[in-house]
Amino acid sequence: MSIVGSMPVDIHEPNRLADKMMVERYSFNPIDCPWDRAYWSSYQPDEATYYTDHHVPDLVREYRFSWLAGCAQGLLYARKSKLMTMREVTPASMWGVVAAAILEGTYACIFTSDKNYLWTQSHLTGDRLGITHKGLPDCTPRNIAKQLQVNTDRSVNERMYNREKLFNNYHSPYVYYVRLAGRKSFIRDEIVKQAVYVARNIRKDSLLAEPLQKQWYDIFGHTSELIDYFLDLGKDSPIMPRHTTNLRFSM
Repeated sequence: MSIVGSMPVDIHEPNRLADKMMVERYSFNPIDCPWDRAYWSSYQPDEATYYTDHHVPDLVREYRFSWLAGCAQGLLYARKSKLMTMREVTPASMWGVVAAAILEGTYACIFTSDKNYLWTQSHLTGDRLGITHKGLPDCTPRNIAKQLQVNTDRSVNERMYNREKLFNNYHSPYVYYVRLAGRKSFIRDEIVKQAVYVARNIRKDSLLAEPLQKQWYDIFGHTSELIDYFLDLGKDSPIMPRHTTNLRFSM
């Protein structure tokens, strides 16, 4: 039996529970741009249903965005590392790294309300991202520019990315950011990943179990359904390695 156990890896139920929690505890602003301060204070009548007036407390939002910004930064480093060092044995791609950079910039921009954190085309094709001129056949400035154009085509309603002038003048460079649907998808995935990690530590009674639960419930304001789901999977679940992570039991 592998470390992930013998049970099928079901993504539908965890995603459903994460989506449900996001309706109850999260609010998304479809009007204001990520760099606008108004983005933090907005609310929608059918979102954040748990909170009075559908307004997520400012401090809770700040903690969540700080966490998500870190997750996005980690994703960028992981994807670039795979592309540069493990290209022959992983599905890492040029666009995967570029998309992760745009995501990282988007969350840095949201957290700081500063448009300057968004990536420009010259950042993505040059030394800042650092994937061009490395001998990788598809990682050329021309290919990146082409993919940026395709993925920000405003005639495609379902596109995941937008571009915007950094400054309000003709010569301003464009900056790129992830649209609302893409941000929601990313948040859902990170919530599920964190729930697996929290549940694993709870089940093994690790030294991290208590602080992780405090973060999940008290700091992030999350609900228990997703944690309970992973705890209920049992010994054959993907969250159960054979060996404890608790120093008291592993020594």
